[in-house]
Amino acid sequence: MIAWIRKSIDIDSRKEENIFIYTILGLAIILGAIVRVQYISNSRYPINDGGFFLQMVEDLIENGFRLPKYTNYNQANIPYAYPPLAFYLTGLMHSYLGIPLLTLFQYFPVVISTFTIPAFYYLTDAFFDKKFYRAIATFFFSMLPRSFEWFVMGGGVTRSLGFIFAILAIYYFWKVYASDNKKTHLLLASLFSTLTILSHPVS
Repeated sequence: MIAWIRKSIDIDSRKEENIFIYTILGLAIILGAIVRVQYISNSRYPINDGGFFLQMVEDLIENGFRLPKYTNYNQANIPYAYPPLAFYLTGLMHSYLGIPLLTLFQYFPVVISTFTIPAFYYLTDAFFDKKFYRAIATFFFSMLPRSFEWFVMGGGVTRSLGFIFAILAIYYFWKVYASDNKKTHLLLASLFSTLTILSHPVS
């Protein structure tokens, strides 16, 4: 009887702890998204950089989604030597969903940057044993300007993708060494590493 009572108390305490942890994570994601949206809300256009990448997307669309040799940015015939994954994604969303490129360049990085928050929570599993510490670390990450400033700008269409894929790649490489299911985790680590390289050259 005493053992059953202790077990019931442990179950109840774990439920309360999980609710508390998920509340922190929910706040991290919601407040993190609000902070990111506010950062770009004062401009009707993608802030800072992004014009060069927008032109590269237009060049890709005009070339029938075949990689051009050059981009027409500033009529400079700059070699089209850049990881193209973000250009294909935004180009396809523009062509098939009808979303204006300016809108994509303004909000797509914000959406991807917000998804880095739960991705970071998974990564903290490599550093903290307790979920409470992982949730607190994730909350602070979501609020740090350095965790999103560079990724929600116009050029963040490439940087935000590279960042989230890099986080996931690191997480799964850690899982290769920390778990028994090495083949699956190595496959996922390789996949996200490839997506990182296809997104940004210095992620």
